[in-house]
Amino acid sequence: MDIIQSRVSTQTEEYKQNFAHYEALIDELHTYRKQASIGGSEKARALHRKRNQLMPRERIAAVLDPGSPWLEIGQLAGLKLHKGVPPGALMVTGIGLVHNRPCMFICNDPTVKGGTLYGMTCNKQMRAQEIAEQYHLPTITMVQSGGAFLPDIAGIFPDKRIM
Repeated sequence: MDIIQSRVSTQTEEYKQNFAHYEALIDELHTYRKQASIGGSEKARALHRKRNQLMPRERIAAVLDPGSPWLEIGQLAGLKLHKGVPPGALMVTGIGLVHNRPCMFICNDPTVKGGTLYGMTCNKQMRAQEIAEQYHLPTITMVQSGGAFLPDIAGIFPDKRIM
């Protein structure tokens, strides 16, 4: 197969500006993904550890087949939706293998607002369940939640909205 030749000049000012802008966006994406993977505040995580509890991704990893692939879904759901809430809609969802069978995982993150449910949390969970239904995946749900986040009660009742 022939190599496709590009006529884009990487030396133009426009290219350099676009490249710098794109790199900044990638850095921002990595920052948001890191925030989502960390979960709640240092204080909340320390309390969780003090109680000898596993973090959400650790709970999932304990069930997954060793070395199996993991496809996280909706890691940035709810990004910038609520002040002080990291991306991820207070929940980790994804697909991984258990006894070589693909399974959907839904796991609350109790280190963020005590694992309470926001409207976006319900939307994310509903979307994970729709994917599981569509692809006939068994679902493993790990719940540790303080219930509904009352200031967002209007958004709690799920409908067909999609994250």
